[in-house]
Amino acid sequence: MASKTKTQLVPTSHFRRDIDQFLMQAANGRQIRVKLSGKIQVEILSEKKAKELRRRARLNNKIREWFESWQETQEILADPVMMDSIRRSEEDIKAGRVVTLDELKVKLGL
Repeated sequence: MASKTKTQLVPTSHFRRDIDQFLMQAANGRQIRVKLSGKIQVEILSEKKAKELRRRARLNNKIREWFESWQETQEILADPVMMDSIRRSEEDIKAGRVVTLDELKVKLGL
């Protein structure tokens, strides 16, 4: 279970004044967001938290890739023309009606 990290919003002037304190807090798991002119310009977090965020991003990418693959499979299964083509291709393979890549290259003059 992921731990909830408290985030602290800090004006630049406070950050400059107490930089050591804020860096220590970040090292202990607190996320520090530094504001400049009212906008967040920098976010400081521990290496451990950064690794966790990168791990989550990779996991989210894998989940998205899996879902997109699942959607494509569902689209193929729902397409009767595509499914018929797949069935005919499988029958051709079983019957030996295939051409190897090398044979195809020769036929195409490559």
